[in-house]
Amino acid sequence: MKVRSKKIKNTAEKKGKLKFHKICRLFPLMQKEELESLKADIKENSLREPILLHPDGSILDGRNRYLACLSVGVKPKYQIWNNRGSLLGLVVSKNMQRRHLTSSQKATLAVELLPMLEKEAAQRKGGRPSKSKKHPQKIAEVFGEAREQAARISGTNRQYVSDAKKIKIGFSKVFKYVKDGTLTLKEAKQLIQFEKPLQMLVIERIVKGKVNNFKTACRQIKDENGDRYFAKKAIAGEGCKIIEGDARNLDLAKLILLDECISG
Repeated sequence: MKVRSKKIKNTAEKKGKLKFHKICRLFPLMQKEELESLKADIKENSLREPILLHPDGSILDGRNRYLACLSVGVKPKYQIWNNRGSLLGLVVSKNMQRRHLTSSQKATLAVELLPMLEKEAAQRKGGRPSKSKKHPQKIAEVFGEAREQAARISGTNRQYVSDAKKIKIGFSKVFKYVKDGTLTLKEAKQLIQFEKPLQMLVIERIVKGKVNNFKTACRQIKDENGDRYFAKKAIAGEGCKIIEGDARNLDLAKLILLDECISG
């Protein structure tokens, strides 16, 4: 198995196309400043920690190190996983120790861990997770164990995980921006109350570096276009404001949403 893996790895490396395992993709790539710092360190001191490979030749852990090595012309060092213990637990543990993730990013991690942990939990109990109602107790045990493990591994609270899951289901693009650290969960929850064109306009300002945070982007758009434009676009959440008693009519509800976004 290891000999075959090395051949696959060597062939892929010659083509410059080592693949990234799906577990590796759970974690966001480093921000530009972090990656530049890593490149400088590898260029000066070479690669300190080998890149962990799956037996199929894909990268399990070390995606940033691999990309940094290619960028500065340093030959990567590799180590093949020995098939012992939980592969998912190993990779997550390594990254949680090494990476500085925000609470919001940890919540997105927990959401993406769930399907994999459910599969591992089902295998330990002699089956696979299923939507069948024939064994409800077994299914509940599998999903319950996975949820507990996801929360424990990611180091975040259940409410954050619940909020992140809702955003992923209904607003996958917004979820990606929480995952990479562009938005916090609180900001994402406010953003999804806007019409999609306004959502994209706010995100575009942050991603392109025109502003450095969500609040400033909202304030800038409001200053450029006026309260009426901004309020008109923030229509998806005003019904909740009226139901909750925070506003008496739609216009006031929209302005409340606007005020929340620019004042924090």
